[in-house]
Amino acid sequence: MKNKNTTKLRREPKLPENFKPEQEFEVLIQEVGLRMMKVRLVDLTYPTRTDEEAKMMLSKIPQESRGNLQAGLVFYWGIGRYDNQPTRDIESVFDFNYAGQITQRDEYRATFILGIMLLKQI
Repeated sequence: MKNKNTTKLRREPKLPENFKPEQEFEVLIQEVGLRMMKVRLVDLTYPTRTDEEAKMMLSKIPQESRGNLQAGLVFYWGIGRYDNQPTRDIESVFDFNYAGQITQRDEYRATFILGIMLLKQI
């Protein structure tokens, strides 16, 4: 039986019609520079993989979305193909409204709660 008090923190990403992702990531921006940003990648395709830190070129992000990039923002990144394209080149799709902003207080609370949960297992 599901807990009625459960809150879903993420929504399904908004993907363009006919886009078929082959690899999906949840991206947490840690730092934004002039040409690149430091991010933490959470693999949604293979959730058992360890999160990894990476650098992402800002040129990969659509120009109209770059002004909203800031540390703490969590967004969706899908890599895949459109069914209706004859060349079927690999493309990236982003959803910057996927999860919202994580503050330092949110990170502290999550770490604290995780610590309590781990202690209860001992």
